[in-house]
Amino acid sequence: MPATQTFESFFEDEKDRLLRVLSVITGSRVEAEDIAQEAFTRVFERWDSVGVMEDPTAYLYRTAMNGFRSEYRRAARAVKRAVGVGPAVDVFQAVEDRELAAQALARLTPRQRAACWKSPRIGCHERGRDARAMRRYRR
Repeated sequence: MPATQTFESFFEDEKDRLLRVLSVITGSRVEAEDIAQEAFTRVFERWDSVGVMEDPTAYLYRTAMNGFRSEYRRAARAVKRAVGVGPAVDVFQAVEDRELAAQALARLTPRQRAACWKSPRIGCHERGRDARAMRRYRR
């Protein structure tokens, strides 16, 4: 492309093709138009340096793809926040842990089980005993 090309002629030459490409990539004509508009705006802001490049079309497409990726990442983060995606919970491990805890508690005497459910300070206060006595029940 000649270095003397104006932005207006560049825009007219590239807009339809860029919109078709972005429509295929995004699957949405509206989203493609938004991304193309943003890309052309950025190219226009830098036209003094972009216009003299060997291939300003490549710069336009790179700018458009960067905009698409940025929007995609932003949307993915919004979905994660809205859905509340967190670390995967292993339900089988949780069941196994509860089973092991129940088996361990079954081997304790009733006094030891009662001591397990309370901190020494709370248990002592309720029973009128000192903390050393409650710790002894836990053993």
